[in-house]
Amino acid sequence: MATLPTVEAADAYHEPRLNTVWEELTYEKKEAALYKALDYLTFYELRDYSQEVAANITKYDALVERAIIMLAPELANANSIAASPLVVKESSSVKQGLVAESKEYARPSADRFPQVTALLQPILVSSKLGGNGLMRIIRN
Repeated sequence: MATLPTVEAADAYHEPRLNTVWEELTYEKKEAALYKALDYLTFYELRDYSQEVAANITKYDALVERAIIMLAPELANANSIAASPLVVKESSSVKQGLVAESKEYARPSADRFPQVTALLQPILVSSKLGGNGLMRIIRN
């Protein structure tokens, strides 16, 4: 099962990439950003890989941890992890004579973080709103 990455691990990832957004954050804000990123991953439905061979579990846990680290700077200053909707509700109505017909439907909006979606592809079931992660992530 994947663990929440440490601030030090995130620093090690972002420092060589010269991510100034990340560098300017305090330790507490970096830690909060990692939790926000973890929360954001609940929008992805990941397949349960806990019964696979140890090498696969290690590999997939590393993907999840890297996804959290990648997302953290993007969500650091967000008040909500769903700042823009993942699903847009639309409705339309047509009036014919005395009868009005109304339809409401939902469609996925653009992927906010396509690089994270691509990274998680080996274990991704769905990235639609309401997906349930089928794995546990713990903090050491």
